[in-house]
Amino acid sequence: MNKIVILFIIVIMVSIPFLSGCNQLNIGKKHIDVEIGEPNSSGMIPITLTGDKSTYLLLLSNQKGNTVGSAVISEMEMADGIQSTQISLGDGFYSTGVKRNFTLIILDDPDLDGSGNEVYRTTLSYYGANISIVNCSKPRFVWNDIFDTYDFKDIYVKIKNSGDLADPYVGYYDADIVFEDNGNSDTYFVAMFAINNVDFVAGEMIPPPEYSGVGGYKGRTDNYLTANTSKIYYCIYDGVTHALNYRYTAGKINMTIIFHNHPAKFSTTIEIP
Repeated sequence: MNKIVILFIIVIMVSIPFLSGCNQLNIGKKHIDVEIGEPNSSGMIPITLTGDKSTYLLLLSNQKGNTVGSAVISEMEMADGIQSTQISLGDGFYSTGVKRNFTLIILDDPDLDGSGNEVYRTTLSYYGANISIVNCSKPRFVWNDIFDTYDFKDIYVKIKNSGDLADPYVGYYDADIVFEDNGNSDTYFVAMFAINNVDFVAGEMIPPPEYSGVGGYKGRTDNYLTANTSKIYYCIYDGVTHALNYRYTAGKINMTIIFHNHPAKFSTTIEIP
């Protein structure tokens, strides 16, 4: 019996250093809290790390497993226990219509080959920007003495972003406005830019914004169209127009606005003066 007790004590004494070593291995894994903000208009996700002092590698991959963005927070930057950075969603982050999943992984003390101890993993999902025209004012036309007809001049449109990401285009869009009647059509290239403090009722004729010379139009803003917001855009044709000779005889004709850098499209029927 005494031999059994002595043997048991020896086993315990031998096991203590081994068990102690296992605990020390667990202590080596860093603890961090991660705060993830809303992506900005440049497709960058703001991320703040709070926790143990170390070097961290942040990797963002798309649904195909390809890395689209990365960032490094150094041990020196984490000296105070908190540091912020940004990581890119990659090209085409504003694509519409399909929900896309991204995986964010954070590695502690990474090697040169990008490997390290994984201390954080999460999935982020975004639909992207979703641009559409809600309605438009009544377009203005000017009389063309050369062709003895009307030419399109300008119009206001209300544009909405119903997506969950800001649109990357800064305050303006390029578009074609197409007028069609009885198989005839004419297309105008227009610049569309956001105007503050303007609103209208659909189909209403409203005056153009005041032009202030070098600074452009009064009230113009180059702010991005952020997620779930709407803005009024002033659309003007400044080029040499190809006169639509049948317009002066037409009453109601079809007008379609087609974006150059988005799939958005808007059609309505208007009355020619």
